[in-house]
Parts: sequence; structure tokens; C-alpha cells
Amino acid sequence: MDAVHITGTTRLYAVLGDPVRQVRAPALLNPVFARLGRDAVLVPVQVRPDGLPELIRALTAVGNLDGLLVTVPRKQTCRRLADSVTDAALSGSVNALRRRPGGGAVDDGARMD
Repeated sequence: MDAVHITGTTRLYAVLGDPVRQVRAPALLNPVFARLGRDAVLVPVQVRPDGLPELIRALTAVGNLDGLLVTVPRKQTCRRLADSVTDAALSGSVNALRRRPGGGAVDDGARMD
């Protein structure tokens, strides 16, 4: 496995779950970031259900965090915690949340740009 070079300009993404041992997204997406020349890294973050609201508030205040991926069974809870949702969230759940530039989270149909 190649080392990920993280600097003060690196954009952060997190995948939230409990447990996170099974999470494959970092192994899949970090090489894609590198291949595309994106200064970004995706890390797993283990959070218990009762800690999810506080963690979402804290992470969406982090200025260099761009997005959150959500694992089962937290998808419906995270939709309720989003500051706003788009029409793409018709299912009542989310796969991803994007951090607004000024803070807060919005579900925008899993767009991660």
C-alpha cells in the first residue's frame, strides 16, 4: 500500500460507522484521489449511535472537511441531522453529506466534488 501524503492543504472526507472494520471506501477512493491528483484523503471514523449528532455538528465545523459518507444503519439518522436536503433524498436516507463552505451539512444526492 502506498503512503498517503497529507499536508495542511489536504481536503478531508470521513466515512462514519460503528463498527468501521468492514469499511472498504478508503481503500477504494484514496487511490482514486491520488490518480486524479486530488489532495484529499478519506478516513473511517467510528462513532456510536448516541454520539452521531455531536460528531456531525463537530465535523461540519471543520474547515478542511468536504464530505461524509454514511454506512448502514445510520443513513436515516444522518438525513435527519442534515441542515438541508435536496430532492434527491426521496428515500428518507442519505449515502453522503457535503459540508457547506460556512459549516453545516447538506445532502445533495451523494455528489462529492
